[in-house]
Amino acid sequence: MLVFSSIAMGVVILLAIILLLSFFWACKSFEAMLAIIVFLFCLDAIAVGLPILHMGKNIQVFDPISITLFFAGLTRLVFGQKSIGVPQWLLISLLVLMSVPLSLGFKQYGMAAAPDFRFFFHFMALALYASSFNFEQVNFTRLATYLLWGGMILILLAFCRWAAGAAGLAIAESWRVVGAGREFRVLNAAQSYFIAQAGLLLLIIGASDWGNMAPVKQKAVKAGIVVRELASFWRRWAIVLSGICLAIAFGLMHRSVWVSMAAGMGLLALFDSRQRAGLAQIILISALIGFTVLVPMGLLGFLDSFIESLEASFTEVTAHHSSFADRYLGWQALLSEWWTDGNILTYALGQPFGSGYYRKIAEFGASYSAEYTPHNFYVQMLLRTGMVGLGLFLSLVAATGMGLYHALSKIKRSGNPEFGVRLFLLVSLVMQLVFFLAYGARLEQGLLFGLAMAAATSRVQVQDRGKFSSEELASCRP
Repeated sequence: MLVFSSIAMGVVILLAIILLLSFFWACKSFEAMLAIIVFLFCLDAIAVGLPILHMGKNIQVFDPISITLFFAGLTRLVFGQKSIGVPQWLLISLLVLMSVPLSLGFKQYGMAAAPDFRFFFHFMALALYASSFNFEQVNFTRLATYLLWGGMILILLAFCRWAAGAAGLAIAESWRVVGAGREFRVLNAAQSYFIAQAGLLLLIIGASDWGNMAPVKQKAVKAGIVVRELASFWRRWAIVLSGICLAIAFGLMHRSVWVSMAAGMGLLALFDSRQRAGLAQIILISALIGFTVLVPMGLLGFLDSFIESLEASFTEVTAHHSSFADRYLGWQALLSEWWTDGNILTYALGQPFGSGYYRKIAEFGASYSAEYTPHNFYVQMLLRTGMVGLGLFLSLVAATGMGLYHALSKIKRSGNPEFGVRLFLLVSLVMQLVFFLAYGARLEQGLLFGLAMAAATSRVQVQDRGKFSSEELASCRP
């Protein structure tokens, strides 16, 4: 017994040391944390779920990471040189507000409040952490590279799973739960969304200048800052790879991803005329890729099932019994119960965490009950943080979006490398807002949301690389 106690104590001490070292590392390097998050996100997709540590309650891999990054971000905001902007104050206020229903949840429902709070905390902790960095100091070359490699890994995974399913391999059954039994949904919505996001990132890279922000802020020769350029591979093949990403994202049959993709592409077409030509090329390339894939599918006898799956994705929207109808009627039931059974406190601050999402759904003469999450971040936010919390979140979104829009308007015609980065962050923000209509906030998207907050509060650099002499640029290149 003494031996086991000593081993357990040793493990706890080791974990404490690792978390402490990770805290100091996180305070210094945003890019390293991003790489770790993208790696774990891809590993989670490959393994169909990361291991869960059972210590009385289930502890997920991202729990200690989120806590560490939350305190790292808070430390950077309090003791760092970056001034706290309006978006950061709004996010901090929202987290403080959430402590009220969280405390009530622990009091009434015990540890059941923790998993409920996890849905919000992972996203907000990483957003707070990312927003604590100065926008000009982030290496956006590495950011783009990590996101793009993550997207390519997921595409390769999708092809492998499609091939395994077509070959009738037994291993294909292990990921059937990911797509709710759908043959072509071999990745979940968040993973498909990540691929679509990579596709739009490639489109922006192909049509605008994309570079590191530090060399733009100052003439870097004296400071010894290196001008880092995105690998020529991504630039050269940006349009083709973007078409592949968007075609694969479409083929994974997630309606919410289709709508998010359309919103992002629509914003690009409206905001930047340079993107319109790229969009036309991408639509053509995606169609060619689709045709190239559909021909062998037809020869192998899988075309009928693909068309049936595609047709079902469209017709389900108006079907009496479908996932869309279940969610929509579930939102109605939850909001109706929240309003009828609520009081001034729950209207303002929400129901306690851990109170669950049980609702009775009446659907075309039949009724049944459900307890899963609402599949709508706005409804979930309203239920758990009330009108005040939802108002704070929408104010945070508005402040971030307006800050990005005003900055982009100032540098739209300057050829500044900040333009491409800020445009991607605005597109990512709009895509997330659409995605939130069908799903909760995702941890990996919290980093991009936080970067959008940082960009919204940073000053626009009017100096661009075109104003450096060729000798200065040559001396800075690796």
